[in-house]
Amino acid sequence: MTKIGVGIIGAGQIAALHAQGYKADERVRLRAVCDARESLAIDRALEWNAERYYTNFRDVLADPEIHAVDIATPHHLHARIALDALRAGKHVIIQRPLALNVAEADTLVREARTRKLQLACMEWTVHLPAIQDAKTYLETGEIGDPISCRIKVSIGAPEGGWKVRPESWLWRFDEQKCGGGPFLFDAIYGAFVTACHLMGPVDRVTAAIGRTEIYPGYYVDAPATAMWRHKWRSCLGSLEVSYSPELYIKSSHYPTDARVEVTGSKGIMWARYSPGNLTMTPALQMYRDGRMFSFGEVKDQWDGSFEAATRNFVDAIYGIDPLVFNAESGREMLRMTLAARESSLTDRVQKLF
Repeated sequence: MTKIGVGIIGAGQIAALHAQGYKADERVRLRAVCDARESLAIDRALEWNAERYYTNFRDVLADPEIHAVDIATPHHLHARIALDALRAGKHVIIQRPLALNVAEADTLVREARTRKLQLACMEWTVHLPAIQDAKTYLETGEIGDPISCRIKVSIGAPEGGWKVRPESWLWRFDEQKCGGGPFLFDAIYGAFVTACHLMGPVDRVTAAIGRTEIYPGYYVDAPATAMWRHKWRSCLGSLEVSYSPELYIKSSHYPTDARVEVTGSKGIMWARYSPGNLTMTPALQMYRDGRMFSFGEVKDQWDGSFEAATRNFVDAIYGIDPLVFNAESGREMLRMTLAARESSLTDRVQKLF
């Protein structure tokens, strides 16, 4: 089997988890790391055992030994780099979001279809064992007919998680680069992915997204709330995102606790999908028939879900399995996230179908 040469474009914090997945896959050669900051590109190439480094993404696309690119740049660069990569004949996986508007997403989807190339979104949530098992239990009726879906995301003090280079965060406070606010395509988008993966598509959404100054001139889009209706299940969903600057959430990655609660006609299920564990409980729990079940055997490895996502991308390139979260899925989550932002700006319910 010919190994797939992969080039990672953007060597910031999250890219380390992408690289971990490729390094663990015997079918992959990590051919190159690219970042505009040469010192960082060199450091990451050495750390991840990449064969070479580049400082211009066009050099990655011109490399004949690179068959697929992984884009982990600031959001405003996703669509441009992805389109050029597809036109260069490369398979593409993009750290969320796919693009910053639906028109750009549509262009990418069409280009990938025309060229018969894989175009994936790096969406780790759908690969978490707790979420996968929760989906199976829902589909087999373990808690009956779903009635409501509630998600709570608590974002704590930076001291609780990994140390992030300042330049890896500053662009997130520029609305033109991040697409709205630091949490829009992070906590909010991730919650929508989780809800829709478990319960199916949404036909309407409403939201109220706050704005809190954390340093002079720097704002986060929290607190935030959203409500939606799942199209096929007549099930309502809700989201609450909070930022507590003095709340310590111990985590090896982001200091965030995120969990989903699904209430059914005969039971309730809770699943955690964050690197932090505020309540120190198992990642998956269920209440039914008067008893509480805790699934302690469910793997609780947040970073392992990135490895699963990269492996699924490689599987799709080889034609082994389809993408779990493809470009069309990314487009729909982009639509929902932008609709939530529009609802907050206009104080109106946004209809998606």
